[in-house]
Amino acid sequence: MELFDKEAPLSTENFLKYVDDEHFDGTIFHRIVPGFVIQGGGLTTDFQPKKTRAPIANEATNGLKNERGTLSMARTNDVNSATSQFFVNLSDNAFLDHSKRNTATPSSAASPKAWMSLIRSPPCVPAPASSIRTRRLRM
Repeated sequence: MELFDKEAPLSTENFLKYVDDEHFDGTIFHRIVPGFVIQGGGLTTDFQPKKTRAPIANEATNGLKNERGTLSMARTNDVNSATSQFFVNLSDNAFLDHSKRNTATPSSAASPKAWMSLIRSPPCVPAPASSIRTRRLRM
């Protein structure tokens, strides 16, 4: 996986800290929207939230795009709320990119070099969340 540490230093550092802490081990991809995104990084296999560190500032003005295969940090309606959850774009999602009309977009942290060889899309067939589990993630 190629990380955009120059364009998204906070997102990259945040993601790598969670990897080093083995936070993602045993988590699930709890949100699967065929042709759109798969999201994970924050829930256990029994859908319990994992403890997270403080949220990071949004880096959406960095020029990165939500293109097929890129990983972006997920957040709530609060622009600066990204913690451990991330999503992988299953298609080009330009409507999520930062623009004058959309100033609260996620910040892409990684390129598609590794992800899309692991994710079958399209089509992406939804599976029971218990079967889409992160066993171990290392960088």
